[in-house]
Amino acid sequence: TAAMKAWNSDKSKGAEFATLLLGELAPFYRDFGTQLRGLHYTPDRRTERRRLLLLELVDLKVVGYTTLAKAAAEDDEESLRRHEAVVREINSRQEALRRLSSR
Repeated sequence: TAAMKAWNSDKSKGAEFATLLLGELAPFYRDFGTQLRGLHYTPDRRTERRRLLLLELVDLKVVGYTTLAKAAAEDDEESLRRHEAVVREINSRQEALRRLSSR
């Protein structure tokens, strides 16, 4: 996004970027997670396994955006490292979801 590019080139834009993350992106995924929690499929069926994996992925997105917002707003290197770890987890869950969905 433009806000992320601005923050990457000028760290003083961190508060603006954090506002976008916490005001739009994290709530979007939080709401999506709430909707997913309301769905229930037959246990042990592929559709339910996909829903559960997607729910993990969505929850990780919220954590990722929250830690990235802290990193941006406070110029916090530790939060940035935590965000990078969450991104690796997100990538792992996305791959697991792709594998499950391609069966």
